[in-house]
Amino acid sequence: MVDEKDQDALPAESRSAGAKSSRRRTIAALALLLVLGLLFRDALFALFALGREENLYSHLFLIPAICAYLVFLNRDQIPSPFATSPGSAVIFAALGAAALLGQVLFVLPLSGLPPEDSLCLPIVAFVFFSLAIGSLCFGSGTLRKFSLPAAALFFMVPFPTLVVHPASVFLQYASAEMFHWLLLVSGTPVFRDGLSFHLSGLDLEVALECSGIRSTVVLMVTSVFAGYMFLDRSWKIGLLVVLSIPLGVLRNGIRIFSIALLTIHVDDGVIKGPLHSRGGPVFFGLSLVFLFLLIFILRRIGSRSRGTVPPAESSTSTAG
Repeated sequence: MVDEKDQDALPAESRSAGAKSSRRRTIAALALLLVLGLLFRDALFALFALGREENLYSHLFLIPAICAYLVFLNRDQIPSPFATSPGSAVIFAALGAAALLGQVLFVLPLSGLPPEDSLCLPIVAFVFFSLAIGSLCFGSGTLRKFSLPAAALFFMVPFPTLVVHPASVFLQYASAEMFHWLLLVSGTPVFRDGLSFHLSGLDLEVALECSGIRSTVVLMVTSVFAGYMFLDRSWKIGLLVVLSIPLGVLRNGIRIFSIALLTIHVDDGVIKGPLHSRGGPVFFGLSLVFLFLLIFILRRIGSRSRGTVPPAESSTSTAG
């Protein structure tokens, strides 16, 4: 027969063993990630250089830190105890190996590729191998709990030029349409010839560099993480991410519209001033206001406090 002291000690011992197991698995995962980083050091250094040189990719190295922060923020949802999932680890590792094989067969034989094209498959492989380590050390159940931060690691992958150019052209024309619509709504006289606009005292063209693709990508990434933090349904997060694209177009249209009207009515040097060349963060802040307004609206749609019983279920019968 076990006395009361032994009964009280068992749960404490079990918790202590679980904590030690968690620490061991975390240390093992960090060690494996360190080895993986060393193996992919050339690709990671090249990715860092790309992010430093190209504004479109300046956000890449923030992604792992943000994903880790979201996991830490919701650490109480981590299943306990951890259960290793070698099957899932093998699948992720196989996908990583397939990406490396594609790099060897299709990319390495080509010369003169832009860095984003030559880095795409190695970084995809790096992310898949990282997920394999997570599955091996913490189990597929943990990955399912944090499926969005895990999937968001793919934001580290630079977009190939095959994707960037069409996306830039689309945003360029969409921004021109938004700019034209804002001019019509404001009653500003304008003559349009494709991407060229002729206003009173100002001729301008919405160039490819004015597509706003970088701000749109950052807004999309922000919508993913903000949706994960503030929304309670996957479809709401997906809708927020989709709406971030027209929101980015609206932001860019407002930016062009504001610069044009300030140039016409306030100072003709605005078109060549800092608001044009370095005013992106100001208008990005405006888009964040709209983004969090969308989050507020989505939170209100179908919202119900956790643990609240619907009226039909909470009513009690008085017949008897």
